[in-house]
Amino acid sequence: MLIAEYAILKRKPDLLVAGINVGENLSTESVMTSGTLGAALTGASQDVPSIAVSLQAHRAHVFEARSEVDFSLAADVARTLCAHAIAHGLPANADVLNVNVPMGVDLARYKTTRLQRNVFDIRIIERLDPRGNAYFWIGSDFKNSTQPDTDVYALSNGFVSVTPLTLDNTAVTDERALQEWLAALGR
Repeated sequence: MLIAEYAILKRKPDLLVAGINVGENLSTESVMTSGTLGAALTGASQDVPSIAVSLQAHRAHVFEARSEVDFSLAADVARTLCAHAIAHGLPANADVLNVNVPMGVDLARYKTTRLQRNVFDIRIIERLDPRGNAYFWIGSDFKNSTQPDTDVYALSNGFVSVTPLTLDNTAVTDERALQEWLAALGR
């Protein structure tokens, strides 16, 4: 993103679109590790309105390069959101829109969502490479959600999940409680 802005375009882009990523980027876990979201957040840090678009995928689509993936709905969603963002800007207080498009549906139904706290049951798998060196693979099983306002619930129910994100990761907390917590350090 930075190379595009400062070396190729030599101007600030009107909009940054990261994706279409094969594989959903849901929950706080994915936001912290996604390259697609990383690109969008980098754009936002440069005051460029940014949208990250990801397509729900089955394991075969993510891990097998030759799997056929139908991007048509995700491309339509991206095109529609981009046109709207260019004409009207992003919603107030949103630096990035994290958009996850369901696979296997024909019509985009949009749902405003929040990030689910976590989405994976994590397990660490130790393997050996062809030279006998140990490496670790992070395996996971997908958690379903019963919280209808979350990105995971929306996507698993066939909705396009649109989660507004902000660069300000400052926790909203009681300042007095934090000061008391810090004062306890000196005791």
